[in-house]
Amino acid sequence: MTAIGVNGGYPFVHYNPSLAAQFAHSPNAALYINTGYDPLYTQVDGQYTTKGCLAKSALIHGSAEQKVAWAVGCSEASRSIAYAASQGIAKPSSWWLDVETENSWSSTELSLNQYTIQGIVDTLRRSSRAAVGIYSTGYQWHKIVGGMPVTGVRANWVATGSLFAGNAPAHCGTGFSGAPVWFVQYLRDGFDTNYVC
Repeated sequence: MTAIGVNGGYPFVHYNPSLAAQFAHSPNAALYINTGYDPLYTQVDGQYTTKGCLAKSALIHGSAEQKVAWAVGCSEASRSIAYAASQGIAKPSSWWLDVETENSWSSTELSLNQYTIQGIVDTLRRSSRAAVGIYSTGYQWHKIVGGMPVTGVRANWVATGSLFAGNAPAHCGTGFSGAPVWFVQYLRDGFDTNYVC
């Protein structure tokens, strides 16, 4: 499986200018988007939260702040879908959400992170039949969302950092989000390599 990045490290900025060419040369390619929550992202300013997602968040159960966080996630997904479509890509094999501590997240209110990720998942599932998965590690996932659930996730892609392929099968089974593990990433000759569970 080849997963091609829609954005370059952070949500809302640095969209991949080579996306169309990379997708065209990768059979059955998946797309991944970098994710994050920051109060800056709640601005309805033409770059971050969209008016449409903010309106949809009114129907989400939660506090006012959680609803706005859901709208952030909805907007991250909507803008990534729109960018992919502008590059002629409508049907990736799957969508993967890069959920890592290097990106911006709330360290004091984990539910805002959870609602943001849920907004991304909900929006991708509403817009595409492709499976939605999470790329992360158990440590990072729990640091970002704690034990709170994110529904609608079909698969996990576990990054191990291991140099030994023989360790990969031990990471298969149920993943950090409660979804089955489809891929385990390890390093071989300095490059990321994936074991298929």
